[in-house]
Amino acid sequence: MQNLVHFGYEGESYYLDENGYAVHMTEEEKTAIGFPTYDFKAGMNQLLPYYQHPDEQAKNIVTEPPTSEIRIMEAAVLEDNQKYAVPNYGASYSSPSYTQLGTTLDTIIQDARVAYIMGEIDDVGFHEAKEQWLRAGGQVVIDEMNELYHSSGN
Repeated sequence: MQNLVHFGYEGESYYLDENGYAVHMTEEEKTAIGFPTYDFKAGMNQLLPYYQHPDEQAKNIVTEPPTSEIRIMEAAVLEDNQKYAVPNYGASYSSPSYTQLGTTLDTIIQDARVAYIMGEIDDVGFHEAKEQWLRAGGQVVIDEMNELYHSSGN
């Protein structure tokens, strides 16, 4: 999905160069083959997952390594940040209880976060807010999400 959303279709919006790297076609190249020159990615940003399982990474289309100074720096930062990334394995699941209680649960945590940052509550107060969140349905959401995750073979 990431390849499709980012590159489009081979021969219509990108081609592979002599080294096998994906190269986006120019508007002129698209026009020459009769492919529309609209932005095929428009509106699809919500389809891009932000975590990709390592088994799926091998399926990625390879682009040419960066050559500009800023792209080289960007690639270095991305590589360095990999060790800090925390994947959200629950992002693709939807808890029925969260659908019903999400607004209430989110408000508890958001209010506690702001109060903590403003110094209105300390660590004990923040822990109490977490316990309130769990009692208000957060524990049920956790249990449902774990069940969904494990029932999918993980």
